[in-house]
Amino acid sequence: MTMKKISFIVFLLLSVFNSEAQNNTDREPDLQDAYDKVINDRSTESWSLFFNLFPSTFEKFDSIFGYQENQKGPLYNMYQQYIYLFFEAQNHINESVYYNKLIQIAKDGIWDADANSLFQLCIVNLVINDSTNHQKNSFLETLSTYSETDISNFWRFYFEDLYPDCYGEKYKRTVSVLQGYERLILIMEKRYKTICNNSNR
Repeated sequence: MTMKKISFIVFLLLSVFNSEAQNNTDREPDLQDAYDKVINDRSTESWSLFFNLFPSTFEKFDSIFGYQENQKGPLYNMYQQYIYLFFEAQNHINESVYYNKLIQIAKDGIWDADANSLFQLCIVNLVINDSTNHQKNSFLETLSTYSETDISNFWRFYFEDLYPDCYGEKYKRTVSVLQGYERLILIMEKRYKTICNNSNR
């Protein structure tokens, strides 16, 4: 092979490499990039980027973290890390913006194992365990602004389980937290009764 041909091949390889490098530089950051950025620097900018790129609907959430028809979502193997980080983000994002996004996902949620059940568990912990009273009230105030249908669907996902513990500890503690939010209680109890009736069939 002549030196001229070798030089031409090297030129082509360098052109391809530079083109790929430029494409990687120019592309928009994705959720994985945002996750890595938060883990590395925990800056306000990083939290905002991660929160904004986290799925805003249950359908998108399930397609990324779920497991359907023997097909894993692209981030199924790391769903725990991403979901825990999303719930940690409530301490770094405007409360109203954060809780609205959370409710938008949950109101169309369908219980299933793994990512879906962990997301549900984190919501339950937000309502009855881990959050401060201020965070609980802020969340419930935000939920109160939604339609009866959306609130009912939220409670369906909140209580849904393979074998619901009807009128058990989760129900009792939730009712206790909801004192003062009569509309939320009425909608919740109506939906909860349906869940328990269906589980006893």
